[in-house]
Amino acid sequence: MDRPADLSARAAGGDRVAYSELMRRTRTALYRFVRRYVGDEQEAWDLLQETYAAAWINIRRYDPTRPFEAWIRTIALNKCRDWSRRRFVRRLIRGGVDLSSPEALAVPDGAESADERMEARDRLSRLNE
Repeated sequence: MDRPADLSARAAGGDRVAYSELMRRTRTALYRFVRRYVGDEQEAWDLLQETYAAAWINIRRYDPTRPFEAWIRTIALNKCRDWSRRRFVRRLIRGGVDLSSPEALAVPDGAESADERMEARDRLSRLNE
């Protein structure tokens, strides 16, 4: 049986079998975490799937010296927050929330700042070179 550190290092290198094993080992706890956040069983399964897909797409960014569970949980938390924002916007559009309510005012903008757009343009320019 492979140690989590060995699996993490192999997965970070693009090993699908190792990543699948990490998914298998973390699925139950991560599902419970997401389910507590969203409160809906089907939404939790969908978010779990999105989490693992996003993690695989970005696996090269994972630092295998850190715990995989913490990294994947951070991705799941971000997916849950995105889900919550989308849900809030749907309620807002349907008229269920007043725009001046504390709940509405607490929703972050989400748009990139000018600095972030400039940095993205610079990265793209460097990549094109």
